[in-house]
Amino acid sequence: MKYDEATLGQLVVEQPTRARVFEQRGLDYCCGGKVLLREACATHGLPLDEIAAELERVDAESLETTAVDPARLPRDPRELIRQIVETHHVYLKSEMPRISALAAKVTNAHGTRHPELTAVAATYEELRAELEPHLLKEERVLFPWIERLRDPRKRRRAGHRRRSNPGHGGRP
Repeated sequence: MKYDEATLGQLVVEQPTRARVFEQRGLDYCCGGKVLLREACATHGLPLDEIAAELERVDAESLETTAVDPARLPRDPRELIRQIVETHHVYLKSEMPRISALAAKVTNAHGTRHPELTAVAATYEELRAELEPHLLKEERVLFPWIERLRDPRKRRRAGHRRRSNPGHGGRP
C-alpha cells in the first residue's frame, strides 16, 4: 500500500490499529485526519520511511492476530486458557482504558455538533463495566475450575462444588 498518498484519517479507518503509530508520533488522525501522511510527516519533521515501516509492521501483526487457524489452537485446556488470558485479556485490559479516553476526547471535541457521540461513549462505558468483571470471573473462577477438572485428584471436588451451588444453574 502507498501509505504516503493516503490521509491519516483514511489510514486509521482502513486499519484502526494504525492509530497507535500516529498517537506515539503525535500525529492527529481525528481533526487533522484530512492531511496526507507524507505532508504530516514533513510538517512534524518525521521520517516518512520509518512511519511507513511501522505501519507495515502493525498491519502484519494485525493480520496475524485476526487470521485464526483452528488447527493451530492449543488442544490442552491449560494452554488454551493461557493463550486466552495472555492474548485477549491482556489486550482488552490495555485497550479498554485507551478507548474510554478516546471516546471522551472525541465527545468533548465533537459532541456539540454530534450529540449522538455522548450515547456512543456511554454505551461503551456500559460494555466496559460488564466486560471487566467478566474477565476477572473467568480468570478467578471459570479457568481455575476448568483446570481442576483436568486434574483427577481435584475433579471430584470441582464437580461437588457445581452440584452444591444451585444458583449457578449447574454452570461453573
